[in-house]
Order: sequence, then C-alpha cells, then structure tokens
Amino acid sequence: MQQTEKRGFNIIETSDAFSPDALNDNTRKLEAALDAHEEAVDGRLAAVVSRVVELEKLRFTYGAYDGDGIEGSVRQIGFTPAALFLWAHTPKRLLMLINGMEYLPGHAEIVPGGFKLTGIDANSHNARNYHYSYAAFGLDE
Repeated sequence: MQQTEKRGFNIIETSDAFSPDALNDNTRKLEAALDAHEEAVDGRLAAVVSRVVELEKLRFTYGAYDGDGIEGSVRQIGFTPAALFLWAHTPKRLLMLINGMEYLPGHAEIVPGGFKLTGIDANSHNARNYHYSYAAFGLDE
C-alpha cells in the first residue's frame, strides 16, 4: 500500500483488498495531528489572553478644559495618572508631572482619580477664560 509523502496517510487503491485497518490508521494519524495542532493553538491563545490582560491594565486619556480660576479644582479622569501633561493653548505653555515630580514650572498635582489645579494666576494651568488640554497615562489601581 502506498502512502502520502508529507503525512504518511495510507493511499487505498481500487485494487487493494478492503480492510478497515488502513482507514483506521489514517484516522489515528489525523486525530493525533489535530490534537497536536489544538495544543499549539491553545498555547498561543493563552499567551495572547495573558498579553491582553496586561494591556488592559494600561490607562490613557486625553481631554480639554477651560480654566475656572478656582484654587484647588480637581479634574477627575477615572484613574490616578503616573504621568500627566498639561498645556495651555494661549500663551503656549507645557507642564509635565511624572510620578508626582514636576518637570516644568506649573501649578498642578496628581491626586487619586485625576489631578488638582492649584494655581489661579495667568501663569498657572487654571486661569479663568483660558483653554487647556491634558493627556494622562497610568495603570489600573
């Protein structure tokens, strides 16, 4: 009896005497190959699920607000940022806070669930009638 080159399946020819052995042998080979494939797919799927779970812990948001000139205004964003970037549109000015450390002068601080604007003068990031934007990055709490 001949066999396929790649998988070694039995090739049953019309001149062969009928026997279920060759068919059963093919079925066992096919089942073993499918089992091995299923295990490989399950392993890859588990790795993807693990990566997705870790990625879902990462948080990012951005938005805009108009300064209200109120000392201590809190902007809730749904998570405590590890890094926060605030910028004023006019005059153009940037404030960066990373893990609570200010890297450019400004009047803001990271608080649980968002950030607090602590200054109200024209040099702060909460002056009345000024437009500001923010981007925040963090992890699930």
